[in-house]
Amino acid sequence: MPEPTIGGATEDRIDLSDIGEDLPHSLPGMRPSRFEEVARQERSAYRALLVPLRELRRKVFRLLRLEDAKALRRRKALEWDHYTQTQWDRAVRDYLVGMQGKDDIRAAASDWYFSEAALPEEWRLGTRIGIDRATLLTGAEEAATSQVNERFIRAFGDNAFDRLSDGGRSRLGLMLEGADVPGGSIRSIIEEAVSSGENPLTTARALSERFDQYERWEFTRLTRTEVAFAQEAGIREELRGEGFKEIEGIEYPPLHPNCACSTTVDMETGLVLLSVSPSACELCQAALLEATLLAAETPGPGNPFGG
Repeated sequence: MPEPTIGGATEDRIDLSDIGEDLPHSLPGMRPSRFEEVARQERSAYRALLVPLRELRRKVFRLLRLEDAKALRRRKALEWDHYTQTQWDRAVRDYLVGMQGKDDIRAAASDWYFSEAALPEEWRLGTRIGIDRATLLTGAEEAATSQVNERFIRAFGDNAFDRLSDGGRSRLGLMLEGADVPGGSIRSIIEEAVSSGENPLTTARALSERFDQYERWEFTRLTRTEVAFAQEAGIREELRGEGFKEIEGIEYPPLHPNCACSTTVDMETGLVLLSVSPSACELCQAALLEATLLAAETPGPGNPFGG
């Protein structure tokens, strides 16, 4: 495989082309997944989310004139002027719009949910998969939730905003510009290079390593978390539509970023329960125990499909 250029799009650290679409493996490291459709959705979402990030990478390297490694060795220190600042702001704005649509997804939940940005598109697909899976789980002839309603969209938008924001600012933007990002943000790397007169080649390598880290860690974690939230939200929305009852006081999956647990139902009581693997972490096992105890004390609506 040819070595990628410093400013170009690097190959996926997880080589998705080598993984058959029918194999139940999930990001990162292609760990086994309990549901094949979850693994497929994660792969699809990961590819989609890399598009705005790699476009931003291309713009940043072009903006700083760091595309050509040979020219870098002859170049003077980087400069930052009004034009550079304007182009940087535009590149970051395009990246955020491509990732999540409107900056404040809570204020315009319905517009955001149906936008063409990468995250909303993958959320919609994940929600649809969840609805279909809940329909199969209960044995219903057709989905009760044919189209997600405004209440669901706004609740989902609020939750997504909370996960993607930090004090009202987008975390997807903060990792590019935030002063307190562990290891340094993209902006802080550039600012340090400008102020210290660092060799542009050294700066290009540092930026490449940071973008690679985003792909390998931040975006795989983002993918796992958001796909899980979308699918589990779809499952519970469909179960509510079919008349099943959630147990008050229970936190349903995903319970943490790496959570592979899901939701199931008790057909006799009509209660929504946790589906936790015996090999799940202690947090999920404790949640399952709590849910089991509360389920024993919670009256259910009965089997909505029984006589």
